Amino acid sequence: MTYVANTAADQTAMLEAIGADSIEALKHFDKLKTAQFPSKNFRLTPRELEITAEVISGYTNREIAEKLTISQQTVKHHLSNIFDKLGVYNRVELALFALHHNIIDPSDGESGDRP
Repeated sequence: MTYVANTAADQTAMLEAIGADSIEALKHFDKLKTAQFPSKNFRLTPRELEITAEVISGYTNREIAEKLTISQQTVKHHLSNIFDKLGVYNRVELALFALHHNIIDPSDGESGDRP
C-alpha cells in the first residue's frame, strides 16, 4: 500500500500505521524536504530507481532479489548507495523522500503493486 501524507491528519494516520519508531525518520525527512538537489532522479542509476520502486511497493530485500534475479547482498549494496545519494537512513525515509520528490510515480505501474 502506498500512502503519501499531505496534511497533519494524514501524517498522524501514517505514524499510527508505521509505528512510533518512525517519528525520527519523519523528522529527518522534514529536513530533507528543504534541501537542494541537482535533478529529479538525484543521480540514481536505472537499477537504483528500480530498487526504489520495489521498496515503495513494500517488497523485502529477499523478494526484490528474487524478482530482479540478483542476490540479496546486491540489493543491500544498491540500497546503501541509494541511502547515501539521497541522505536517508532507512526504507521509510526512502519511500517518503522518493514519493515527495516524485522520483518514482506510484501510478506508473513500473513495479506493480504487491498482491
